Amino acid sequence: MHNTNVRVGRLITLYILFVIIGAVLLGRLFLLMSFPRAADAGDGRAVRVPRWQLDEEHFHLQLTSDARGWIEFQNGHRWQPRRLTEQRGGTSASPALVAPEIVGSIGLPDIWPSPDKVVAEQGRSGLEYAFDPILSGRRPGVTGHVVAAKVANQTAVRALPPTAFTLTPMRGKNVVTTIDESRQRLAETLLQKTGARHASIVSLSLRSDDIQVLASANHQASDALRAVAPGSIFKLVTAAAALETHTYSSNARFSCRGFVRLPHVDMHCWRVHGQLSLRQAIAESCDVTFATIGAQLGRIPMFVQAQRFGILETGIAPYDGKEVIVGADAGVVYKQSGSDLGLLANTAIGQEDVRMSPLQGAVLAAAIAKRGEHHRARLVKGFTDDSGRFTPLYPDARDTLGLRACSAFTASVLADGMWAAVHRREGTAYLLHPFPIAAKTGTAELPNGHVNAWLIGYQVHKGIPVSAFAICVADEPSWLAHKHLYQLAAAWFKSC
Repeated sequence: MHNTNVRVGRLITLYILFVIIGAVLLGRLFLLMSFPRAADAGDGRAVRVPRWQLDEEHFHLQLTSDARGWIEFQNGHRWQPRRLTEQRGGTSASPALVAPEIVGSIGLPDIWPSPDKVVAEQGRSGLEYAFDPILSGRRPGVTGHVVAAKVANQTAVRALPPTAFTLTPMRGKNVVTTIDESRQRLAETLLQKTGARHASIVSLSLRSDDIQVLASANHQASDALRAVAPGSIFKLVTAAAALETHTYSSNARFSCRGFVRLPHVDMHCWRVHGQLSLRQAIAESCDVTFATIGAQLGRIPMFVQAQRFGILETGIAPYDGKEVIVGADAGVVYKQSGSDLGLLANTAIGQEDVRMSPLQGAVLAAAIAKRGEHHRARLVKGFTDDSGRFTPLYPDARDTLGLRACSAFTASVLADGMWAAVHRREGTAYLLHPFPIAAKTGTAELPNGHVNAWLIGYQVHKGIPVSAFAICVADEPSWLAHKHLYQLAAAWFKSC
């Protein structure tokens, strides 16, 4: 009922506006026809032109501003959207834009006019679509231009005022995002240089939970928000479930002979690890250890732990109960029903039906860096109006739906394993040991023989975690995916 009243109110306002404009124009025309006036004949001579000779004079109304607000980067620079234009057989968009898949596009609606719109164009995708009601102007800017008829001797009447009517716009609000423009541009440049078709870099501030970088190699649909098989980075969830349910202790020992045989399961590890602690199993990414843990845990603990880490959501804090990026993928742990050991073992190592987006991977790493405290990441800070007044999207400057994903002790065990993965020679990310990071690698095998190569973790400055990250190269041959992954990671951390 409230929405109906608002729409009716807007229609009445528009109707009154056009009645007023029409009355002004008709009144002016009446005055022109009733009273004589002097006009310039074009050669410096003044001539008297009867008003009735100006009855062909009319007004051209021109839209000077659609009054739409804009989307801004963190630094206040305007973030340009795609502007869709009608073309025969489809649409075209402006090239060379920063993350157009995130900021979105503006174009003509499928159905128009709409009682909610004063101009035709509206947000069609991305942030432009999600925040269209806020960005849309309440009144467009309009100018009425006088177009004079010619007098009997065909000379133009130039004494009439060029502008007879001006309507000032009532602009929509601007949307202020958390994206760091310079780092976003750098990330997109690095992704472009690799030549990868599907790759992404995500960076989150641990102090504010802000998404600073959400970069994708694919500008049609964001690779950073697309859920794909995560491989061994899901072992962090499995390890947390093992500790949180007290199924295993932190000093439990495991034995890897290069394979594990369970009923209906014959799984081979990528190498023989021998005797391992849980921390070592994380650092060296032992498939046997986590397949054994998954079979012991059962279906529910891994699902619940993934839910607590926010993997079953998009990872972005919503606005007014709605998704900020429509179409962003939520994660998946199980597509299949049942609790057979093969399903559990493969799920525990991130292979079977598990799906995560790079953003969800960065949110997972952030929770570990913050001692088990989970918050959804922020993409929008708030809004500004014409006066420059800022209204925060979240009153307390944080996502109010935070929760504890795991205990601080569990998070410390995971963090120890991630640090060892980078800074011990046996670790799977030892190639990156010059950088002050803690990380977990992942390789997901795909049916087409390709892999998804992953790296998630957090950066440390003076002993304090400062930002979480996720880097993913998807659907490439194994050697190429890992080559691109480490090239991206090294170049990214060098720039930090």
